[in-house]
Amino acid sequence: MPRDRERGAQADARERKQGMPGSGSDRAWWRPPSWSGSPLLHEWIRSGGILIAAAWGVYTFIYKDIYVPSRQPAHLNLEASLKPVPDRPTPAGGLEMLLEIKATNASSRRVYLLANIWTLRGINLATRTGANANREFIQESNLVLKDDPVLHKERGVDRSTGKPIAIGRLLGDDFIDPDNTKYRSILVNIPTGTNAVELSVIMPLLSKQPQSSLFSGQRLAWEADELGYIKLMLCPTKNGSSSSPNSRCREFGEKDAIALNQFDQQNSTESLDLQFGLPLGQSK
Repeated sequence: MPRDRERGAQADARERKQGMPGSGSDRAWWRPPSWSGSPLLHEWIRSGGILIAAAWGVYTFIYKDIYVPSRQPAHLNLEASLKPVPDRPTPAGGLEMLLEIKATNASSRRVYLLANIWTLRGINLATRTGANANREFIQESNLVLKDDPVLHKERGVDRSTGKPIAIGRLLGDDFIDPDNTKYRSILVNIPTGTNAVELSVIMPLLSKQPQSSLFSGQRLAWEADELGYIKLMLCPTKNGSSSSPNSRCREFGEKDAIALNQFDQQNSTESLDLQFGLPLGQSK
């Protein structure tokens, strides 16, 4: 056989031995290593899958559903309505109304209630008249837009809140469990001549049960002055019940707020401010 043909045959033989694609060799061009079929390796893969599923379960059910909600501030949904008492004659001194307030715990944890309060104030209404009415409206509008309180002004009338019509504690419960709602219905008398009223609710909340050592054993309370302006107080307790009103009470201060935040960083204060117009023909 010629030497060139012999060399070509030897090269073809080497290609077939190496399993080159298209060479016609019966051997696969790649074979998995022998250890890949080991039962021990399969067991490790199965265990790894279980660990991944368990980690996902921890994230879903513990981190998302427990840890993340626990870092959110304590929260309640507050709703209120004010309606005339049905089938009730209007008394001579004013209009009898039914105030209904409800607090719903829509979170996944128990919410603890501190001292809460509600106030109902009349809204005074005066018609804007005179040549300077428009200028006064523009000036007052710019003032409320630059001020901190959320207020509004109207071109035709000037509204202002008056003295309190009614005031009181809202809920005496210690806590509200998840998906539970607490209701309060209150009869209030609206004096004759009142066109509208404004309801304010203030409800401090904790995400964990308060301890007796909080505020050195004092309790939160509220106090109103002659004009009806309220402030938060700390008052002593005696044998589990409050002592005489305003006895050795002091105003809640900055140091007390710091102590409250140190005790519960998720504490919060829910507030509700609503204005209600009275039925036509009932306010005179």
